[in-house]
Amino acid sequence: MKNSVKNVTFTVVTIILVLCSAFFITKTVQGQSDTDVAAKEGYYQTLEQEYVDEIRTYLDEQGFLNSGVMLTRVVDEQGSREYQVTLHHKYLEKLSEEERQAVFEEIEGMAFGSDGCIFQIKLMV
Repeated sequence: MKNSVKNVTFTVVTIILVLCSAFFITKTVQGQSDTDVAAKEGYYQTLEQEYVDEIRTYLDEQGFLNSGVMLTRVVDEQGSREYQVTLHHKYLEKLSEEERQAVFEEIEGMAFGSDGCIFQIKLMV
């Protein structure tokens, strides 16, 4: 009788320890993936800010001082990113279609090269 109580107690304690171990291992893995996502997001935020700064510098050098530059993004479930750069300056609006397209192509060429990123440039009118 005492042996069966000891066996049951041993079995219950073993099951509890296994469940606790599984829980903590799962939480550790989950915590590491959250850290990876945060690191990746920080990496992209740095690239995005540098890109906007490059665009502003380029536009200033072209004579479009104090241009409005807005970068928006959409990230899908697979991690692909679609960026839209919206520019605003009264003299950009007055350029011919060819001149405006040349500016847009130059800005698109400055974009950081990363797999799964699509860039689109447009003018706010």
